[in-house]
Amino acid sequence: MTETTKKTNRVMSDDDQCIWMKAGVINYKLCPYSYACNLCAFDKAMREAGRQTAPQKRRVPWTERLRTLSGPEKYCRHMLQGLVSYKLCPHNYECGTCQYDQMVQDTIIESGLPRLRRIAGFTLPVTYHFHQRHAWVNVEYGGKCRIGFDDFACQLLGQERTYDLPRIGQKVAQNEPFMAVKTAERSFELEAPVDGVITAINPLQERPDELLPYTDGWMAFIEPTKRMPANLKKLHYGDNALEWMTESADRLIEYLSPGAPLAADGGIITAELYANLSAAKRAGAIENVLLGG
Repeated sequence: MTETTKKTNRVMSDDDQCIWMKAGVINYKLCPYSYACNLCAFDKAMREAGRQTAPQKRRVPWTERLRTLSGPEKYCRHMLQGLVSYKLCPHNYECGTCQYDQMVQDTIIESGLPRLRRIAGFTLPVTYHFHQRHAWVNVEYGGKCRIGFDDFACQLLGQERTYDLPRIGQKVAQNEPFMAVKTAERSFELEAPVDGVITAINPLQERPDELLPYTDGWMAFIEPTKRMPANLKKLHYGDNALEWMTESADRLIEYLSPGAPLAADGGIITAELYANLSAAKRAGAIENVLLGG
């Protein structure tokens, strides 16, 4: 592992302003967790500080600050975050029980198509996090984690693969096996990218060869624990993910065709190379490169 793999290169813009900043409580703070405030150490610290100080100096939570605004100024948090053009809050900022809040979240999930980059013959979404064993994590609105397996894994596993999917309600732990895939006449255990509880699985996985890895080919939703920030720091992101994918491609090229040009030198894994793999060679590549990297 290179030194850069220890860093998470999250690129944020002012559109990611923390809700405490949006409410005018603090001057400047960006949100790194897609508004999963219940998992945010900063949000917890702000609330704790507010409870422990004297009443006259108490730091007012963003929800209370917004509730004190006059009627026309009580903008919905989705408007404050730039997700809708105009909406007033009719629910006293009780977002957890608001039907409109749920509708917006569902719309974001359904319409979100990742922007892809291509490296060494494989695609990677620029905003996803990647586990060392080629599982991806997309932290969606409110902190929900959608997970799946990346283009590298799906191509190497082959079209004739079947999954033993996790169960809804199953607890999973980062770097621990949580499901299995059958391919190349063998069964392989796959590791969970984050800690949490499985809340949904993708029924389309009955025909995985027809699915795209980053859209309809997702595996499951995980309700993460409060360790999610620490979990994400252990994953590959941004430029670091591109470097890691190049290293993975290099290992695969060296395993399948020793002496061939590596990805760093312009080598690219092609579909024809995968198509001609024997079951034994594919199984060896999965064991030594995909799961052993």
